[in-house]
Amino acid sequence: RQHHPNTQIGYSYKTNYLPIICQTVQEKGGYAEVVSGMEYQFALKSGVPANRIIFNGPVKTKEEIFYALENHSIVNLDSIYELDFIEEFARSQRMKHFSVGIRCNFDIGTNVTSRFGFDADNGEVKEVVDRLHQLEGCRIAGLHCHFSTSARSLASFEIRTTKLIQLANELFDGIPLDFLDVGGGYFSNMSEELKKQFSCEVPTLEEYGDTIGRLFKELYPHPETELIVEPGTGLVADTIYFACEVLQIKQIRERSLAIVSGSIHNVKPTGNAKNLIFDIIRANKENTDQDLRKNMDITGYTCMEHDCMVPSYEGHLKEGDYLLFHNIGAYTIVFKPPFIQLRPPVVQYDFATGDFEEVHRRETADDVMSSYYVKVHF
Repeated sequence: RQHHPNTQIGYSYKTNYLPIICQTVQEKGGYAEVVSGMEYQFALKSGVPANRIIFNGPVKTKEEIFYALENHSIVNLDSIYELDFIEEFARSQRMKHFSVGIRCNFDIGTNVTSRFGFDADNGEVKEVVDRLHQLEGCRIAGLHCHFSTSARSLASFEIRTTKLIQLANELFDGIPLDFLDVGGGYFSNMSEELKKQFSCEVPTLEEYGDTIGRLFKELYPHPETELIVEPGTGLVADTIYFACEVLQIKQIRERSLAIVSGSIHNVKPTGNAKNLIFDIIRANKENTDQDLRKNMDITGYTCMEHDCMVPSYEGHLKEGDYLLFHNIGAYTIVFKPPFIQLRPPVVQYDFATGDFEEVHRRETADDVMSSYYVKVHF
């Protein structure tokens, strides 16, 4: 906003759709960025007005698209079959005027070719624009891009922003759009210890904002156009911790193990290879030589051999201690399956008052079984 005041956040619901987080974004004026009909309903149930919802994602049904358009949500088209739905919507004359956005896919200099959006490099985006221009009552409101890769550097976002702006200028002859959306994929705030595990320099959120905003000011000087960014991990990764108890210390031949009440599903459901940062909350402050562990694997509650939360731990640890894992606010809650153990409760802590409040109750067996048909035989 220092460069382009008309900038807004679209919070990525898929990252963590705890209502307390979603409602905080809404209170601050942000959009709900959703990628499915389910998430769209979550946004509505969280109190988000439909016109503050950005509907992205590769699979949208005709009914979902029609509903979102009629309620003035931002709908970013992702595939040709969605374009067919838009043509049907226009023919139905359900609305005299409506607008859509287009997700664009272009080379950002990585070895990964994204499977989402329309290809800008082979002219497909131009074909989509031409088809939309032929529809009575349809207006193209903006362009969108998002790349789910490990390329999170400032240089990567310079490429994304520059190419999206160049595409907008080429397709629309310099006429400003309602919005340009550069998507997400940002690093979050993190400790120096965690930063060292990444092969590139980890930018701050301020540096991302400065890079994107500066390019926008230089290459797209249209103050009426809204610049949208879609952080998920960047916003919430560092806002949640996970606590679990050390239940048993055991030795099986040459392998030293600690069994804890959490699992890899609670802290690394996406399977990333990073070593998580954690604190140990001691059962008591006295440690003995017997509590000093070397090359110990800290493992979880599942029956899967890969459930190792911390490999090769060295330090003091004993039964009754608690582990407090940092930076687990992204994907851990939404990815947690009903596998062996249920979802734990989530508690909000107020640093100002010291008060605790439960914002997500512990999941029960009834919650999981409620959607199944069970035949009881006596």
